[in-house]
Amino acid sequence: MARKDHYTLHPSNSSLQEEFYYGNMSVKRKTLADESKHTKRVVTIFDSYLKAGIFPAGTCLIGDYLEHTLTKNSRGEQEIAGRYLGLVLPNSNYQYVRLEGESIGIEKHKIDPPDEINILTDTCLFCASNATATLENGEVVSIVAPKTRITSKIKSLEISENLCLYEMDAVVRLTDLITAMKEGSKAFSKAIVAMPTVEYCFYLMEAYNKGFVGKEMMIHWIAQVNRHAEKIIAVMRKRIGLPIEICQPLDSVEYYIKETVDRGKPADFEKVKGILSEASRLWKEVLSITKPREWKQLNYTNYAIAVLKSATANGNSNRLTIDIENPSEQRILRNAAKIAKTLGKQGSSDNFRVIGIYPHEKVFIPNVVKCSQSFPRLYYLEQTQLAGKCYYIEIVESNRSKVT
Repeated sequence: MARKDHYTLHPSNSSLQEEFYYGNMSVKRKTLADESKHTKRVVTIFDSYLKAGIFPAGTCLIGDYLEHTLTKNSRGEQEIAGRYLGLVLPNSNYQYVRLEGESIGIEKHKIDPPDEINILTDTCLFCASNATATLENGEVVSIVAPKTRITSKIKSLEISENLCLYEMDAVVRLTDLITAMKEGSKAFSKAIVAMPTVEYCFYLMEAYNKGFVGKEMMIHWIAQVNRHAEKIIAVMRKRIGLPIEICQPLDSVEYYIKETVDRGKPADFEKVKGILSEASRLWKEVLSITKPREWKQLNYTNYAIAVLKSATANGNSNRLTIDIENPSEQRILRNAAKIAKTLGKQGSSDNFRVIGIYPHEKVFIPNVVKCSQSFPRLYYLEQTQLAGKCYYIEIVESNRSKVT
């Protein structure tokens, strides 16, 4: 029997088993008919969102959900890591979305119809295998993989000009959900795109300061990051169909970073924090809470700042921001919620109102080594796993597949 080259979540697609492995998660498809406490809770949230106009009238339940389970340690202890409710939207597009998790300033199970709804969204640039560095010893490492630490001189950079499968999937999936949601209410006002750019300069900043990345190489990296982000923003702008606002909380340090690199000088981390503190009260207050000690930690603070800045409702207590992100980015809102709680305890008068909706990936490419029901995340898909096959058409068609 021929091996399938990709699988989808479509409700009528029986080739994907009821339990499969996706990244480090076990995923099980379960029915809502079990009437358990957690299924009742997530359906209550869905009903609340439907009545508030967050989901358009006519959105209905498929009747099942996906349950993620994470194996925590070597002893095999397991923990539920999220449940994704199956929905069919009025345009017949289906989505499995996580509605649980953190929110700020909102009681999700009994939300009132907002006067104004803003969408916050973005996606990571590149994927682990299409932005890499070759070290002097010949080792190839990903520039953008979270755990990468560059400890020797970089000989060359290999950066793809084209969108990778991860980016294509994320853009199609996120914007499909946004365009379907906005048709249900006149309250949808704008989309805020927090596409990371300066953050990606920081990915190589430690290595640059240590002399592992040359000046010209760093300038090239910054230029490639900006071009790539502009390309994705242009696609999102065209597809979403709402006024687009760009959110880049690090914009006040962008000039300093570029000027420093142009001069071939190391970037001063403390100076960067000082510039940010002077740029806004929010940065000053949040930096005193998070106390980042390195560039990557500053990025994590920045992602939370983007949520808080976009979710500020000081002038309109009934404005709502909906953070529509890839499921892997849920910790951003989680961190923002912790920061907002601390700000409140410190007497901040800021009012934040934000919920998160996370549409599950629909397309799965099998691991070539393990069994066909084990799928790496598209972000970590190795180029060798593609075996010369292009999946761009399959990704678009699978995300656009209707439920009739």
